[in-house]
Amino acid sequence: MQLFSSIVMHPNHDFYQNFSEEQFAADEFFQQWVLSPDRGKERFWDDFLQSHPGQKRSVFSARRQVRELAQTGYFKRPLSVAEKQAMKEELFRYLELNSLPIPSISPSKVIPVPGKKPLQWAVAAAAIAVIACSVWLLAGSRKTKTGILALVRNEETLIERTNAKEIKRITLTDSSVVILNPNSSLRYSSNFAVNSERTVSLDGNAYFIVKKDPANRPFLVTTRSLTVSVLGTQFNVDARSSAAEVALTSGKVKVNMKANERKESFLLPGEKLVLDTLQQSLVKSAVDPRLYMAWTQGRWEFLQTSLKDIAVLIHQYYGINVVFQNEKIAQLRMTALLQVSGLRALEEVISKTLLVKVTETNNQLLIH
Repeated sequence: MQLFSSIVMHPNHDFYQNFSEEQFAADEFFQQWVLSPDRGKERFWDDFLQSHPGQKRSVFSARRQVRELAQTGYFKRPLSVAEKQAMKEELFRYLELNSLPIPSISPSKVIPVPGKKPLQWAVAAAAIAVIACSVWLLAGSRKTKTGILALVRNEETLIERTNAKEIKRITLTDSSVVILNPNSSLRYSSNFAVNSERTVSLDGNAYFIVKKDPANRPFLVTTRSLTVSVLGTQFNVDARSSAAEVALTSGKVKVNMKANERKESFLLPGEKLVLDTLQQSLVKSAVDPRLYMAWTQGRWEFLQTSLKDIAVLIHQYYGINVVFQNEKIAQLRMTALLQVSGLRALEEVISKTLLVKVTETNNQLLIH
């Protein structure tokens, strides 16, 4: 059977802007580009990727799927004897049938085995058949509908990580953007684009720019201690410790404690929420949204910002704790606009602007 049946006229770029990986792989014009490219198709898809960079992951994965299917002749091999045996043994362990041999079962007669009811053997045999069929399908089957290929794939967990002093901008398949701070990781499903909920798991610190979903699917950020629920907004999540915090720059979010989901709080722009681990409560306070927005554009913007607040940003961005000689220094304020070029540059600005001494030692900044 052909992967595509005929030459089709391609739609414009906007037609593909919200396609999932599976939809790309099932599209006839996309298949033609992968398997029989020409200058026109190459130009169309190059232009598409330039105008929709958030779709690169889906396009490249779908292209790989189409090529793999073409190489295998669109055929899925049957289960081997070893695979069938492994499935049988796993099922027998589940049914507590130990290592007894499989009895032969005919339509008219079931061979009894001492200590086991005939019904159990019938169930085991039926279950083996069902599981064998299911595994074959989940391994990656194909079916056609009006000449279009549909793919069934296993769900995988995708992981993005950053090293010390590294920042990474991640565009998800729904066009939402995650700016991942140093020493952080983000996990999400390979089926992110088609699941009923857009869920990501964060360990560390990140800034989120969430795209409103046409189907109103919620966007959930889970950490070890909090769950943040949004529909379309921009916010920062710091989950480096159990005392996680969420700062909102635009839109509206709901924050739930994992230890007690009935404890929830809603944030408005310019508000920050911190989990008090001792009292097991959510503490809300005011914050300058510019502190969390400007660095995502490659700059620091301080307007009468206290050193105490700047210390929080240094910890979130560089993973370094700031220690003040006394509280009076922590309350010093500065106004500055500078490029994010490294911690040393920021130390120098703080030192010269506020006439303080900054010393870096043992992964700490001492300001005195």
